[in-house]
Amino acid sequence: MTHDSPNIWAPGAEPPLARDFYHGVLDALPTPVMVVDDEGMVVYGNAAMGAVVNLSVERATGTSLMSYVHPEDLAWVGDVFLTLTTAPPARPVPSAWASATVRLITADDEVVAVEVTGTDRLSDESINGVVYHVRPLASQAIERRVVRGMTTGVPTADLLADIVAAVGLPPLDLETAIVSISRDGSFEVFASTHGDLRALLGGARLSAGDLAEAGQSSNVEAFAAADIDGDLGVGLSAAGFVTCWQLPIRSNNMLEPHLVAGSRQHHASDAGIGERLATAADLAAMVLAGRSDLAPLS
Repeated sequence: MTHDSPNIWAPGAEPPLARDFYHGVLDALPTPVMVVDDEGMVVYGNAAMGAVVNLSVERATGTSLMSYVHPEDLAWVGDVFLTLTTAPPARPVPSAWASATVRLITADDEVVAVEVTGTDRLSDESINGVVYHVRPLASQAIERRVVRGMTTGVPTADLLADIVAAVGLPPLDLETAIVSISRDGSFEVFASTHGDLRALLGGARLSAGDLAEAGQSSNVEAFAAADIDGDLGVGLSAAGFVTCWQLPIRSNNMLEPHLVAGSRQHHASDAGIGERLATAADLAAMVLAGRSDLAPLS
């Protein structure tokens, strides 16, 4: 190693140093990770896992995994855990794997659907537990709810609100809105996540140049907030936004509908954001087709 940091890979490295390193790496990830012992007690969770159940890692440590499982899922989740921890070692990988979709209960008594993949590392002395990777399924659940709602008469405003909520889910934490851009550059906001973006868009007007640019592309476009002309760019920057995205929505009953989003984080790559926005725009286009019950937010 060419820098001055201690080499945790070196033989005889202090275990606390290695532990701090690995915990630091896991806490930097947006992916929820959790470790439980052979009795199902939580011995470790990273910060992202704490965010899933809305509970600090410190408070969750030492509690039972089953205390976060939906009551209707308890029996079979217990069976899966027992099967996982008693399975004979597979070859050539000395561990058993299991994957399941389960409902968790947060500290606020909200239900969160997740896909959990676990691997038995009880025989690994450095871990001595079952390691779980947790993938929230909220975006898929919201998308299914929107599709169902289109066939059951759910108001357009409620469907659009679900769509922008799906875009803004962690770990991206985007503020998102569906707007109509008038020919004079002003906005009407039809759906928005909570936050500053709705107010900023509602009182803003695009410059002629930005208005022309917004209407030229059918793909996701990214803009540095500071590069947007006029009061909108000033307001976005003052509110801490770093990057904004916009994507036209195909529709015949709104004037220039767009999906817009903003982030206060720097994104080295926004491919995942583009995929979320494209999916949301397709859903919004389906919702808006033939709808007449649409009105801007007051």
